[in-house]
Amino acid sequence: MGELEIQNGGYIELFDTKQCVRVKEIVPKHWLDPENWESGDNVAVPDVERVPCEHDDVVFQNTVAVYYPEVPVSVNSIELNSVKLSQTQWQNFLQTDYGIEEFQMLVESSINIEPKVCAAKNGCNCHPSAEIEEWICDHVPKKPSPGCFQPIRPVGFCQDICGGIVTVEVAPTFSLETFRQRLPRGDRVDIHASKIAIKGRQKVQVVFAEKYTYTERSQKQAEEFHATLMKDLDKYKLKDAVLVSSGYSLPEESKGTTAVVIVFGTLIGTVAVFFGLYVLYVGPLRDYDLRSRLSITQQLLGQKTPFFRKFDNEGVSIAASMVSLDKSFDNPMYGATEPSTSDAIIEYVTAMEERSQGKGYVANVIADVHDIDKD
Repeated sequence: MGELEIQNGGYIELFDTKQCVRVKEIVPKHWLDPENWESGDNVAVPDVERVPCEHDDVVFQNTVAVYYPEVPVSVNSIELNSVKLSQTQWQNFLQTDYGIEEFQMLVESSINIEPKVCAAKNGCNCHPSAEIEEWICDHVPKKPSPGCFQPIRPVGFCQDICGGIVTVEVAPTFSLETFRQRLPRGDRVDIHASKIAIKGRQKVQVVFAEKYTYTERSQKQAEEFHATLMKDLDKYKLKDAVLVSSGYSLPEESKGTTAVVIVFGTLIGTVAVFFGLYVLYVGPLRDYDLRSRLSITQQLLGQKTPFFRKFDNEGVSIAASMVSLDKSFDNPMYGATEPSTSDAIIEYVTAMEERSQGKGYVANVIADVHDIDKD
């Protein structure tokens, strides 16, 4: 990222014609792209916090080419070529030829120097505007799927990761700096604690992520740290702590496809079972007697009756297969014995005797009733 000025009458002469010399094009970098900033090698730092926060000091050691951010941003200070600039000096520099070339404005925006040191003991949020986070994630390229069954996405990350998150609700006397000093240390696991906002509530997020391949080490370390906090919340000046972890790691040879294979394999197996039942009991094999085919299987399994059985009413009396209804229903109207013909005759005769005065009349009535019964 340099510049070569040739005075009037000067020229460049190439003596070795076998090699091609090309001038590298200077391509400006986006301010809101996390990859353009040196923020250390801690992989647990969220993408949003890799872009200078409003309390950070920005240092440009060499000549650069930068695209203005899509939204206005502010930082604590800006140092250019070992010179720390004030807001007035910074604005004057942006009006010079060098300033216009190095900081190119694609959209109407601004970069402001607003001295603002975080004075809160429990920490400060990196970017108070949610719009900045959206623009930052637009510049982050899409990465391959994480190598775990249940990826997680900490606040400030643009994509899912594998590891663990411990989100704590702090007490009024909580100190973020003291809390960071008590974080566990590890060679393979990076840990980062920062102030975040979840639905307007201020909390502290602790991210556990492995530097290289995910081996569940970060998850276990997050679980151990969470258990330590829950044993003595007062010691760490906390009100509560919540753990979220990414689960088991995927096999190394098929990290991108194992989860998909398991899901679709289970789905295909379930469909195959129901399709077989449909063919046997509803489809073209519903009229075939498969009991003879299953006899060997039943003997091997020691079962006398298959789990599923179709009802076959050929040659079987339907009435004989019925259960006695008078023992199956508790119905006050059912089960009452209807009076027989003889009982009806007796009741009829008795009623007529009460109305008549002679035996001859009763005998004639009985005869008439018998004639009706015969018919």
